[in-house]
Amino acid sequence: MDTINREGVPVEKQSSPQRLAFAVTEAARISGLSKSWLYVEMASGRLPFRKAGTRRLILASDLESYLRSLPSEAA
Repeated sequence: MDTINREGVPVEKQSSPQRLAFAVTEAARISGLSKSWLYVEMASGRLPFRKAGTRRLILASDLESYLRSLPSEAA
């Protein structure tokens, strides 16, 4: 259902902007992997990251690419 503004005109709901990057804790929560695993993968170079001061940021696109590169279990 649309929201109605003060003039009585329906206003479409705006979708939330997609996140571009995640802190390691957020990436772990989203991916289901542990923070320790992510740190090991970053240290090995298999999971790219960026630094912002002391924070490590994982781009959403890098996290998705990394997850897609993991082997899938055959059924």
